[in-house]
Amino acid sequence: MSFKQLLTILFKKSQTLCKNLNRSQKFFFFGTILIFPTLVFYILSMSKASIAFICFSFLLLLFGIISDLLLLYGKVWDTFIGKGIILISYAMCTTISYALASQLVNDVIAFDSSKLTNSITFTSILLIPVFILGFSFLLFIGIFIFGQFYLIIASTLENLKDDECFNLMTIVPKECYPKATFISRLIIYPLVIGSFLSFGSDMMPAYGKRVESWTKWFIYNLEAVKHSRCEIKNNDSKVIVINENEIVIATKNNDSYMFTPAICIPRIKSNTIDKQQSK
Repeated sequence: MSFKQLLTILFKKSQTLCKNLNRSQKFFFFGTILIFPTLVFYILSMSKASIAFICFSFLLLLFGIISDLLLLYGKVWDTFIGKGIILISYAMCTTISYALASQLVNDVIAFDSSKLTNSITFTSILLIPVFILGFSFLLFIGIFIFGQFYLIIASTLENLKDDECFNLMTIVPKECYPKATFISRLIIYPLVIGSFLSFGSDMMPAYGKRVESWTKWFIYNLEAVKHSRCEIKNNDSKVIVINENEIVIATKNNDSYMFTPAICIPRIKSNTIDKQQSK
């Protein structure tokens, strides 16, 4: 048998196999297959090709995990209790994100930031990657805690799918090759999520500084105003009105921003009545 014939047979078997796989399994299958050419390129000292293949393999495996989570999300959302838990989780994450953003904006201007609602909302959106990393950490811990019971639970749920009484209680979708998929998930989940956490932990300090600089840019360019009812000594500065008596002066110096609290001195002052003239 020639090498070309062997490749043809493997290709046909792979196509037959793919027909029986769901979306998540296909991501896991192709992501695992790409590991083999990665090893070949690594042995041949073709570092760039090896890195490209391992990144693409990691991306496919990550998509497989996301696909699993979306399937689980859909199953949970279809239940009344699950929908309530998801909505409560959304509300909690939104509240925490908004509170953290408020603290960050307060640290940036070093003054009362309750009026800077636009900047707080913008910063809370920038904090989404932090929540993704936190969710990944919780998922990683959960896998290590409950991973040893995964096969038992999955096998039990697999048996309950055909039971007339308990089939509606299962949330695991039907799939071919369940045992092989279970074992693959036990290996892929910790490997991919652990790598993601390691990469995210290294990137977080730099991203934190980037969030702070973006917040300063947003406050100066979109929250502060050029013209206000308060006097500004420096024409290049902008004003953030806190209340009738207090303002924050925003100044840009090259690529840095400075925010200074100040007393509002009205540009238009009311005329005083001269008591002597009134007499």
